[in-house]
Amino acid sequence: MRRVVITGVSIIISGVFLWLALRDVNLAEIGQEIRHADVGWLLVAFGCVSAGLWTRGVRWQGLTGFRINKTEAWHMVNITFLFNQLPLRLGEVARSLLTTRAG
Repeated sequence: MRRVVITGVSIIISGVFLWLALRDVNLAEIGQEIRHADVGWLLVAFGCVSAGLWTRGVRWQGLTGFRINKTEAWHMVNITFLFNQLPLRLGEVARSLLTTRAG
């Protein structure tokens, strides 16, 4: 029950801050800019982000004493980044739990 309450409060807080951040943003204009984006630069950005996440995964694998493989470490880093969008730095908790569960 406590976990449900904490998750609910986190979602509400995230929703409020998301609304505050986007309330004056013209979403149609953003869509227009995305349609005009250069695909080549988007691929370069995607590659850079992917390389950075892979590097963080390799580092996390080393920090765990190589008890997990690189793919598991990469997934854990990605999940951490996803959960860090929520309040209270829940991504760090999620990564610790995933590492414990994996080995």
